Amino acid sequence: MASLDAALNRLAIAIDALETRLPGALGATRVPQELTEQLALMTAERTEMQDEIDRLRGEVRALDDLHEDMSARLDTALREVQAVMAE
Repeated sequence: MASLDAALNRLAIAIDALETRLPGALGATRVPQELTEQLALMTAERTEMQDEIDRLRGEVRALDDLHEDMSARLDTALREVQAVMAE
């Protein structure tokens, strides 16, 4: 998960840098409406994807917590069964 987070952070930084530099790079050049619309669409999609990633990270955390809880319960049950069998 850490490598995914690192990759997503690098991607976000790169996209932010591109969005920041794009107007300056184009300078006084008139930007075609189609390009402006595509950039707006990509920005909206990026926001939606980031929201989905955040939601999925929350689900992963919840599943990790559930996994830890279930593992602890199973370990306890196993020890209890072993203790009964040892009697």
